[in-house]
Amino acid sequence: MKNHKYIYIFIALVATLTFTVLARHVSAAEKTFAVATNQATIVDLAPGTKKVFIVNPAIADVYTINRYRVALIGKTLGHTGILSFDAAGRKIMDASVVVSNSAAENTIRINRGTKETTMACGEECVEVTGSPTK
Repeated sequence: MKNHKYIYIFIALVATLTFTVLARHVSAAEKTFAVATNQATIVDLAPGTKKVFIVNPAIADVYTINRYRVALIGKTLGHTGILSFDAAGRKIMDASVVVSNSAAENTIRINRGTKETTMACGEECVEVTGSPTK
């Protein structure tokens, strides 16, 4: 009977760790990267990433730097997505990409009390969690 208690604790621990890992993958879907046309921003990939692609390659492109990092390149104005998958084909990242004329010129900051939010604006404004690198 005592061994069953440890088995239940072990199962609860495994379930908690699994939920934590899955929650991290879901949070990646909320990211938005802003990049200016003809500029690039660096995107760090999650461990285990095997494939990365852009939803609309006419708007942005990716260049592989190494297994853990890609350069996200703005080609033309617009809004697209960047997706990454592991070796089994499971989605790791599903993020938005906003390409504007100039990331600095089309970026606004909204201050609400102590919280500051950065928005990148093209045809519409979206919250930015990654910033462009020049």
